[in-house]
Amino acid sequence: MNVFMTGATGFVGRHILKKLMEQGHTVKCLVRPDSAPRLPQSPQVMAIPGNIHDPSTFESALGGSDGVIHLVGIISEVGENTFYRVHTRGAMNLVDAMCRQGVRRLVHMSALGTRPGANSQYHQSKYDAEVYLCSHFLDFTVFRPSVIHGPDGEFTQLLKQFATLPFFPVLGDGKGLLQPVYVEDVATVFVSALTKPESVGRVYPLGGPKAYTIEAMVEVMARAMGRSPGRPMHIPLWLMNLQAAAMETIFPVLGQAPILNTDQLVMAQEDNVCDSSEAQTLFGTPFVDFEEAVRRYMSRVSS
Repeated sequence: MNVFMTGATGFVGRHILKKLMEQGHTVKCLVRPDSAPRLPQSPQVMAIPGNIHDPSTFESALGGSDGVIHLVGIISEVGENTFYRVHTRGAMNLVDAMCRQGVRRLVHMSALGTRPGANSQYHQSKYDAEVYLCSHFLDFTVFRPSVIHGPDGEFTQLLKQFATLPFFPVLGDGKGLLQPVYVEDVATVFVSALTKPESVGRVYPLGGPKAYTIEAMVEVMARAMGRSPGRPMHIPLWLMNLQAAAMETIFPVLGQAPILNTDQLVMAQEDNVCDSSEAQTLFGTPFVDFEEAVRRYMSRVSS
């Protein structure tokens, strides 16, 4: 297939691109000009320097595509890169360009927790994007993953840092649950969906086989490193909100996205769990549990 892809140089995008190449697909990757060198040097891969905010930079490259994989997303706002502008408006730009070019197949990255009236701007902007693409009668498949982990992922790096500390921070009572899903499993279902007509018009939640608290995940990481975990240090929500508000004020002045924001704290107060059995059955992919995956890739997690 001829595939058009956004977000190919990101954490999940790198894994999806690798699987596309392994299966013989040719891929046009929309990337910022300074990110083009990060793409694999292969005749199967073509860099399309451009910007999701400017359809004129990529619309003509969409022509002739058999399918589109859309992954672009942010976890923190800075400057003009707001949740609405990136998640909602960016998806709208892509969908409009697809319609003008006669490209119908779209596999779209959303997020678990996305819903109407969501408490967080992140989830609401993702939901608004879903509504728009669904309303344009495309042959879409939407995936809503929980937190995605892998040896080169930021979440894994964070857990590894926590596992090396004598005390590690935990928000509030620490009872919130996440259902971490392995990046290789996410990549498999994204690529498989392109050629699965049964997945058209469907929205699939994605989560690993088991839900964990942050404390439990740090313990898993520490054991995989051959060490004892530190002690959790529970930080009150009001104090975390003060820290996040300060970062949201200071970091944008420096031109950087804050490493913690109030929207993340809103999401952290909700369990992020789901039933992934429908996706696993359709795509024939038994998802790997977090503990097993960490044992497999621990030696490849950078220091």
